Amino acid sequence: MARGLEDQERATLLLAVWALVILVFFSFSTRQEYYVLPALPALAVLCGIWLQKEATSPAGGALRRSGLRFSVVLLAMGVLGFAMAIFFAATSQPPPPGTDIADCCSKLLPCTNFPWGICST
Repeated sequence: MARGLEDQERATLLLAVWALVILVFFSFSTRQEYYVLPALPALAVLCGIWLQKEATSPAGGALRRSGLRFSVVLLAMGVLGFAMAIFFAATSQPPPPGTDIADCCSKLLPCTNFPWGICST
């Protein structure tokens, strides 16, 4: 499968498989959301590899243009997410002491199997 690949391509393939196996396997879990955390180092290294390739590409190249587009989209999503978080933090009532977050989410979104939004009925 990976016989014709160079060392860096093999490492990238290993990191992608590492992250995907963990994310796919634990996506079917309903109460172990934090089990996907071991995929984060692989995703971080993959992002670093991509950024390194982008930094060494030609100034007007396709990789630089796609990186710029992706950065603008991520910035817009971050700003939007930040604005929504501030809005909801400022307008929501605090839950009573001892309340579980899964209970709060199931009351707010009745057709939710926290965290993936799958109907449980």
